[in-house]
Amino acid sequence: MVLNIDHSNLILLSRVLKVSSSSCDEEDLLEEAIRKMIFSEVHRLFLHRGTPENIVGVFSLSDAARLKSGSCRACVSSRIKVDDHD
Repeated sequence: MVLNIDHSNLILLSRVLKVSSSSCDEEDLLEEAIRKMIFSEVHRLFLHRGTPENIVGVFSLSDAARLKSGSCRACVSSRIKVDDHD
């Protein structure tokens, strides 16, 4: 299968990006990361270890909502009641 791409309509990401990337240290508090995302008007933060150049992950508002709501997979599965059917 050959994919034909019309290169005349390609747009560089640098033209679309409206804010600079934001990051926080992986040891920062959850509340600090949420505050930074809200005030920076971004949905994701790069996580770094030590210096901002040492990216180790990405944290999103969805991750924060899941953690704060208690609806993570581990929490939900631990609340499932299993009846014995002997």
